Amino acid sequence: MSEGPYIMEVNEAVFESVVMLAPEEVTVVVDFWAPWCAPCRALTPVLESIAESYDGRVLLAKVNVDQNQQLAAQFQIQGIPAVKIIRGGKIVSEFTGALPEFEIRRIIERFVSTEADDAAKDGEQLLEEGKLDEAAACFQEAVDADPNNSTARLGLAKVALKQGDDENAALHAKAVELGDSNYDNAQAILNRLEFKQTSQEYGGEISAREALEADPGDLDARYALGCCFAAEERYQEALEEFLSIVKRNKQYGEGKAKTAMVKVFSIIGQRSTLADNYRDQLELVLY
Repeated sequence: MSEGPYIMEVNEAVFESVVMLAPEEVTVVVDFWAPWCAPCRALTPVLESIAESYDGRVLLAKVNVDQNQQLAAQFQIQGIPAVKIIRGGKIVSEFTGALPEFEIRRIIERFVSTEADDAAKDGEQLLEEGKLDEAAACFQEAVDADPNNSTARLGLAKVALKQGDDENAALHAKAVELGDSNYDNAQAILNRLEFKQTSQEYGGEISAREALEADPGDLDARYALGCCFAAEERYQEALEEFLSIVKRNKQYGEGKAKTAMVKVFSIIGQRSTLADNYRDQLELVLY
């Protein structure tokens, strides 16, 4: 059995620091084995080869159950070889027995971050710090490595939105597919862009206010004003305008004021306090 930077024998004294407190980007494969176990002797070299192939993204921690019985009991090991896959201090998968290498790789690869994942994560941190150009470079690096990396696509959309590049914001947001964990956030960006476009087409907030001063019952102007507010992230004011339209005419524009409220909910968070408040008010008006 080999040792190396990504392969190590682990005992009860160091298990917590090595395995449970491993960096978030590292997937730890814990191999519970014993010298007398023939399947263990067959499996461990396979696990070592897999760990080395990931060049630091996977750590193989080998636990001799005879010498670390408390750990074996803690993880409820009833038969060996037993493998636990741990990421961020939590068991994310496991298997028992000497499985074929291709099957083990298929199990592990779902929990191993790629270079694209790491670049996207760096981009998110830079975006949070307001370093837009540096964030964009990281997100682009991730997309170049993996065009389907939705976190990077969403990040590029966010950067473009902040820089006023609506075309690229829409381009990257549309690349996030239905069913992806980032889909709702991507749709929220598209909704913001739609509000902005409607606002611009009407002539902006000043035009909408002037029209309402001339005719407070002008629902087109009120809708445009709501879109202006939403485009400027003044979401409560936007919801007030859209709700007032629904109160006046539930069927206005084939229900587009109600739809606009739902789009605002997607932007501010479906279960946010503001969304819950206006959702309740909307339901009272409609039903």
